[in-house]
Amino acid sequence: MLVDPAYTSQACPECGWVSRANRPARGRFVCQWCGLAGHADHIAARNIATRGVPGWAVINQPHATGLPSARRDRESKPPDSAGGS
Repeated sequence: MLVDPAYTSQACPECGWVSRANRPARGRFVCQWCGLAGHADHIAARNIATRGVPGWAVINQPHATGLPSARRDRESKPPDSAGGS
């Protein structure tokens, strides 16, 4: 799945604040709004994962054709009686 990586290392995954100032150093992230701090790559990965969530529903849809299933047919029939008549 493709996700637009723009501003993922400058955006806070907690409050959504986007600013260049959130990246005071190359590997460091500190949100200027809520104070969340961490490694910049980890923050970017969280943002990318969050952006991909809406696409997961499309990928994980069950394939439902409505065609008869041998298993459903077996489960819907009453069991054979054990006694003979």
